[in-house]
Amino acid sequence: MSVDSKIRYPDGLVDIAGAAAWLNVPASWVRDKVSARAIPFTKVGRHARFTADHLREIHESGEVPVVAPD
Repeated sequence: MSVDSKIRYPDGLVDIAGAAAWLNVPASWVRDKVSARAIPFTKVGRHARFTADHLREIHESGEVPVVAPD
């Protein structure tokens, strides 16, 4: 069983506040990244919305590989 299968992503679209809560970061961090086009999102009118795939990609992009000690 993969680690990803244990993570519960939200259903449907979530707004900036919902994405921030799921990622456990401040809403301002998400807003700044959206403004810089540094994370994936969907525009619905003027509003940024996030799918489970967007959150998965953001989550996985923060993965830091293990480095063996010298």
